[in-house]
Amino acid sequence: MDKMIKRLEELSFLQAVLLAVLIAGIYYFTSFDDGAGLAKEAETLQKRAIEARGLLSETSQKLKQGQKFEREVKKLRETYSQLLTYLPVELDTRRIRESIVQQTGLSGAKVVKVNLEEFRNKTAEFEEVFFDVEVEGSYVSLADFLARVTQIDKLLVFKKIEITRKSETEKDSPLVLKGRVATYRYIEES
Repeated sequence: MDKMIKRLEELSFLQAVLLAVLIAGIYYFTSFDDGAGLAKEAETLQKRAIEARGLLSETSQKLKQGQKFEREVKKLRETYSQLLTYLPVELDTRRIRESIVQQTGLSGAKVVKVNLEEFRNKTAEFEEVFFDVEVEGSYVSLADFLARVTQIDKLLVFKKIEITRKSETEKDSPLVLKGRVATYRYIEES
């Protein structure tokens, strides 16, 4: 380092100026940037940022669509699960009849008859199973019985309901509800 300082001190004014111009030229051509390169780089970065924002917006939309799709799939799964509860593949009509008898007792009505004979009507998608019931009681107990039957977790439809007095001659004679109950079973594709 000392040698270099001694050599610089030995330089004439003209040599020092030429050396300074040489160093400035080397700096100018190798390191100096008048801002054009930086401007170009800034422009490139700006384009990349715009592209990234567009990609982010597109990804955000796809994410929202995916989340919406997941919510819809969840709703469909829950609906299908409920549907299989009310429209099962395997149908235990004995249990349904027992539930109807139980609801009759809870309502204060009396079971006169629950037909064990079933009638079946089959379509491509489901099978309709019918059986006849006869229940006796007051107006309030029959209404309570019908309300309780709607709480059974199977699809049950009363068809051909007929309500009459047990005896036409007695004024306080109990009412008799006769009806055909239809329930349904889903038929799975083979």
